Amino acid sequence: MCPLVASGSPATPFRKLFPSQQPGLPNFQLVTAIHGLGVSLAEQAVMETGADMSTFPTENHVCSWLGLAPKHEITGGNIARNSTLKTRNRAGLVVRKAAASVMRSDGVFGVFYRRLNARKSPAQAAVATAHFIARVYDRMFKHNVE
Repeated sequence: MCPLVASGSPATPFRKLFPSQQPGLPNFQLVTAIHGLGVSLAEQAVMETGADMSTFPTENHVCSWLGLAPKHEITGGNIARNSTLKTRNRAGLVVRKAAASVMRSDGVFGVFYRRLNARKSPAQAAVATAHFIARVYDRMFKHNVE
């Protein structure tokens, strides 16, 4: 039986399923506390990653799965190409949308984006900001810290 649907009743709204009192479900207020992740993006992120983040041992595994980790192609001891993996991961798209929404904000992620944008291209700064948001998301989700 699906834990998201009460027995014998129609599906309840998604927001009501995440109070912190219910065991086994993530603390939804913590997820929406991340700048850039509003209610709709947080819902999508939780639906794509699932409630159990123990399948990812570290934050680096999460970022790699999302397609946000750098891929260095090394030949002869030199980095020939540097890019990110091409994935069709919808959770990665959600985190990239969150990074796009904080580009002009005054929060930590906005300042991070503008600092990197001054040194690198806007695309690289957006991916790095999405990587930063994904690491914070994983940390908050696993450890229930704000």
